[in-house]
Amino acid sequence: MTGYSPKSGVAECGGPDKQSFDVVFDILANQCRRYVLRCLQKFEDRMALTDVADEIARWGNETNHMDISEVEVERVATSLYHVHIPKLTDADVVEYDQEQNVVALSKNAEQLEPFLVSITQ
Repeated sequence: MTGYSPKSGVAECGGPDKQSFDVVFDILANQCRRYVLRCLQKFEDRMALTDVADEIARWGNETNHMDISEVEVERVATSLYHVHIPKLTDADVVEYDQEQNVVALSKNAEQLEPFLVSITQ
């Protein structure tokens, strides 16, 4: 089997099979998803999706917090909600509570740490 499948999440990445690495590389191929993971690692807690979007907008534009427009933060939040958080949730590295609109790293996210350190330094 090739390609991305939610059933082949990062939890299986301990083994050497190609599909596990494909899932990891698919998750980490996008800068926004890497920012989500690093943001959640940095703050070590559950975060409101809008706070994550605000951090990502700031990092992506390499500017301070006050210089980011609400429109930019909303654009990032929409992308997170519709694309990136579902992909990270399907891979079982992020947990999303839709009622409270908060995200947090799952236990499986620690398996990505070696990859994140080497690609975000």
